[in-house]
Amino acid sequence: MRRIHRAEYRTSENDGPFGHRLLPLLILAAGAAAYAGSLHGVFVFDDYIHIVHNERIRDLSHLPAVLAGQRPVVDLTLALNYASAGLERVANYHVVNVAVHLLAGLTLFGIVRRTLLSEPLRARFGRSAAPVALTAALIWTVHPLQTQSVTYVIQRAESMMGLFYLLTLYGVIRCGTGFQPVKDTGKLRGSHWFWGLAAVVACALGMGCKAVMISAPMVVLLYDRTFLAGSFRQALRCRYALYIGLAAAWGVLWWSGVAGGVLRTENAGAHVGFSYKGITPIEYALTQFGVLVDYLKLSLWPHPLCLDYSLPIARTLDEIAPPAVVILALVTLTILALVRRPAMGFLGATFFLILGPTSSFIPIKDVMFEHRMYLPLASLVVAFVVGGDRMMRRLAFAASIREGTQRRVSFAVVVAVVGALGVGTAFRNRTYAGAVGVWRDVIVKRPDNARAYEHLGTALINGGDKPAAAAAFEQAVRLNPDSTVARVDLANALLETGRAEEAIPQYQEALRRDPADIQAQINLGHAFDAVGRAFDAFQAFVHAGEMEGPRAPPQTRARAYFNVGSSVGRSGNIDGAINAYREAVLLWPEYEKAHFALGSALSMRSKYAEAIEHFDRVLALNPNDEAARRAREEALVRLGRP
Repeated sequence: MRRIHRAEYRTSENDGPFGHRLLPLLILAAGAAAYAGSLHGVFVFDDYIHIVHNERIRDLSHLPAVLAGQRPVVDLTLALNYASAGLERVANYHVVNVAVHLLAGLTLFGIVRRTLLSEPLRARFGRSAAPVALTAALIWTVHPLQTQSVTYVIQRAESMMGLFYLLTLYGVIRCGTGFQPVKDTGKLRGSHWFWGLAAVVACALGMGCKAVMISAPMVVLLYDRTFLAGSFRQALRCRYALYIGLAAAWGVLWWSGVAGGVLRTENAGAHVGFSYKGITPIEYALTQFGVLVDYLKLSLWPHPLCLDYSLPIARTLDEIAPPAVVILALVTLTILALVRRPAMGFLGATFFLILGPTSSFIPIKDVMFEHRMYLPLASLVVAFVVGGDRMMRRLAFAASIREGTQRRVSFAVVVAVVGALGVGTAFRNRTYAGAVGVWRDVIVKRPDNARAYEHLGTALINGGDKPAAAAAFEQAVRLNPDSTVARVDLANALLETGRAEEAIPQYQEALRRDPADIQAQINLGHAFDAVGRAFDAFQAFVHAGEMEGPRAPPQTRARAYFNVGSSVGRSGNIDGAINAYREAVLLWPEYEKAHFALGSALSMRSKYAEAIEHFDRVLALNPNDEAARRAREEALVRLGRP
């Protein structure tokens, strides 16, 4: 019985005018062509937090440390990238991102094709299942809205989550098609346990990529009810073990700390969850009506795209009511469709369920990012492609157009749409070729984005253009006077461009707003020193050295005391300099520069034996330090031990 069933399934798969086994090559070719330019991209934005400055990914031999973050699966891939390419060959990171995206495109093709060949849809879509699935997968793969998830390196978290989400659904589909009805009982049976296990594993891995995966078990159950089992009760009855496994995958979110981080209310530094106080849950939910409408617009017309929208909170009725009417109407239509037209209802419900964790009432610092549409876009694309296919066939029938002509027209339309989207993606990828270009692009599209000016200034500093960086930071402070980060960056740029007098009030204002910023306190001392205010510089350095707390690590305090020693040493107070240098090496025993300065100061007080100890310490830390070697030899001569 099972062999006959599978043979009938395969026969119906191949009834279409196109074979399906070679079609994935078209997806790979189109996706590779669209994203070839992404290999020239650089690290931007949060890449520096999660990759460049992420100590967890530095040593793959300490696997528990690598997996200690809230996205352990993503961090593991980053650690593998770092082990093979370091931070210099950024192209290696992009290759992984593109590969993940192409695999997701292939999986989407398989899901759509098998869904159209399922029992409820086979009569209507059996012959066109492969070309419709190919069209949907091609459009989704090359759509410009996907560039942020693919070309922005750290957003592999989104694309990997999307891949595992799709693999979970694909595994359930393969598992479900192995079940056949048993006469007189209404029960289902089958032996596709392997695909069920694969679905559970993929679901768990997805949970280790991003919390958006939390909706996967619900979407799977809805799919099962719509296309496989026919009802929720039958789905749970026949595949209860599968759903127990999928529900168990939620445990990964607790194990990694994601669930606790979202639900906690006392984490002062949180940017996500109920601890974040920059926006209330109600404000966030009301703002998301407009965000969802923007997502829909970008899905239909992906221009202009922007890395960082920094949208304000929607507060007025004019900002909230119109998009709320649109979204609530779509939600209502989705609920009705789930009852009357379950297949279309499934697509609508999937769109809202996947966006639920980021577009509901859970506060997130940034209310909108394009990468959040990575997987929801698939629901929209499939809906439009399936609807377009049915409309084309109806028009052809009404106009008595032959099937061959209809097929050629459809082919031309698909080529035009996919080609236009692919060209748009290729051009969008050029923006990511340099950090300065990325942030200038953001500023063109969001001229009031203070954060964009901050990052532009940092990119210009890294590129050596300090005057332009100072101008960018000035604009950031003008747009957001409350940003102490922008103010300190401005002060640093002014100091480095010889405008220390202008830097001083910026440091002072930043420290008034954030007294715990020890580095700003140290730099204030340097600014005082640069304009000849030696006593003020001394006080600033001493204050920095005395600061305590998590934002005043021993190394930074040691640098502050080193500056105290240098300051008083220049004024002739050698004993004061010695005391300050002692504090520095006490706080940071490996501080090579402080050991050398202390040894030199001790030599000036004829304390040669103690000075030699510190010169020896310098040479132990850096055997090639010739200045320390010569100072040590001179001290030995003074002791009569040449």
